[in-house]
Amino acid sequence: MKKEKSIEVMHEQLDDENTSTEVNRALLCGEYERVYKTEYLPALMKYDKSLGQEKPKQYYLDELNNTITQYLELKKITC
Repeated sequence: MKKEKSIEVMHEQLDDENTSTEVNRALLCGEYERVYKTEYLPALMKYDKSLGQEKPKQYYLDELNNTITQYLELKKITC
């Protein structure tokens, strides 16, 4: 799960009230989804499978959409 760092850093930025709206918009309207799908998701699926907790890919994509939607609502940002 070496790619987790990228997602963690983005969550820290999104959770930081001092992060600018421009940075939040860039994260939520593209970068977060890209990193999640290309780096984090494959590692997470492999990790869960190794634990015997394999879930369908759609489960993870739904989690991604829920996370982005919650942040967009919280930050009052539209893409």
